[in-house]
Amino acid sequence: KNIAHNGVEDKVEPTQSDARVLMLQKPDEFDVVDLDPYGSPVTLLDSAVQSVCDGGLLCVTATDMAVLCGNNSETCWMKYGAYPLKGKFCHE
Repeated sequence: KNIAHNGVEDKVEPTQSDARVLMLQKPDEFDVVDLDPYGSPVTLLDSAVQSVCDGGLLCVTATDMAVLCGNNSETCWMKYGAYPLKGKFCHE
């Protein structure tokens, strides 16, 4: 309904599938890929990078703040391959 309401039928194709599989099936196809999963975006990064065209935009949001702000450094290392830095800026 939203596609028709906004008049973008020629620009938007709705799908219901695994986002990783969809992005891998369409290499260099998208101008913009916006990753905003619940939790870590790491599992989506490889397919997202492959699906963004040259000069495209890849936007990534990580919402697992407890891990990124240093509450559990082992989990941060396992998910991101990095150690968190605790500080006033960690929630930015």
